[in-house]
Amino acid sequence: MDPTRELVDAFDGVADGVVDGVVDGRVDGAVGGDLSAHARLHRGVQLLLRGELVRAVEDLRAAARVARLSGVEPVLRAACGHLALAHALQGDLVVAQHWLDQLDGATPAEGLEEVSGTGAVVARALVALGRLDLEAAGTALSGLAWIGDPVLRDELWGFVAYARCELAVLRGDRTAALHALDAAVAAHASTCRPGAFVPDLLLGARVDLLAALGDGNRARAVLDEQQGLSLLLRVRRARVDLLIGDVVAARTHAVRVGAVSTSTRHRVQALLVEAVAEQRLGQGTDAAVAATRAAELAHAQGLLQPFAHVPLAELRHVAAGAPVPGGPTWHAVGLLREVLEEPVLGVVGEAMPTTLTVVELTERERAVLGELASTPSLDVVAARLFVSPNTVKTQVRSLYRKLGVHNRDDAVVAAYRSGLLRD
Repeated sequence: MDPTRELVDAFDGVADGVVDGVVDGRVDGAVGGDLSAHARLHRGVQLLLRGELVRAVEDLRAAARVARLSGVEPVLRAACGHLALAHALQGDLVVAQHWLDQLDGATPAEGLEEVSGTGAVVARALVALGRLDLEAAGTALSGLAWIGDPVLRDELWGFVAYARCELAVLRGDRTAALHALDAAVAAHASTCRPGAFVPDLLLGARVDLLAALGDGNRARAVLDEQQGLSLLLRVRRARVDLLIGDVVAARTHAVRVGAVSTSTRHRVQALLVEAVAEQRLGQGTDAAVAATRAAELAHAQGLLQPFAHVPLAELRHVAAGAPVPGGPTWHAVGLLREVLEEPVLGVVGEAMPTTLTVVELTERERAVLGELASTPSLDVVAARLFVSPNTVKTQVRSLYRKLGVHNRDDAVVAAYRSGLLRD
């Protein structure tokens, strides 16, 4: 039997009841140790896919331990790779790198790397992205397809797509990444359920791409369409609100994320948004406290990526104005300044614009815009809306001004691009 297929079947063929029985110790001996390692790995991967990262780490660590004792090298390598991915997703780059080092020290198993390697490859890319090493991230991802290999039933396709999107945000090929993301999601439409972890992860990546493109309307629309925001989407909401100028809302969302999230990545992102928001609101001490806390967390992990997603000039202004009475210590401020002076930040630059432009239309302007998409005749539009042609002409002029265009065709194109019109 093909060894790759054998391992895939081992992953997929372990029912939950068998997993629980093995984990509880009801299978003994060498074969039992082998099965326990497979069972723990299987459940750990499923928890990872559901976004239950803390529980996933528990099972994956157990899988690695049992596999090491039992000499099951393929499972050991897969467990190490998935552990690295779980920690990289949370921004714990030091621990992620530890598990990658453990994987590199394990014995490769010929024919099994395609199955065991995806988690590790994505983890390497996320660690590199966290450190703003775009070349290493691109090299890591170069061998992985956006959609994944259906023959191997690669369940980690969403993490691959996420990493590729985050690389595109920093590297600049954002429009192409949006198209590739659409294709990947469409290919997995049957399993990409709204509200689940991977779809939320990819929605967050979409928001990042749109914001980096300066498309405030569509970035905000993606978030507005959600019934409830998970923490990874709420931190995007905070950043989009900040960039479109809704500073109070940005601070509120950021504080909520920082108060409840256990993810280093989310906490650093939220604290940086909070710092800029407080600075804009004239609260220098609060801004310094938030910024230095972010720097302390980020410095411990070598996590620089979140700093490229907020206005660096404003963070540097916060650092220059500190310390202040009642604010952070000289040491904390020095650490913030050290992080902000990292050379790679200057090389990569800011991934997001300092501000996002959002087109706000009145209800009547939206109605006129919708009619313009289907007919060029202003008289027909006026008749359909039961208003005079002069009224429609006034609203059309207002639309052109807000959209920055001079004719109907350009207005319709701009409206579709900004999310104001949809098919």
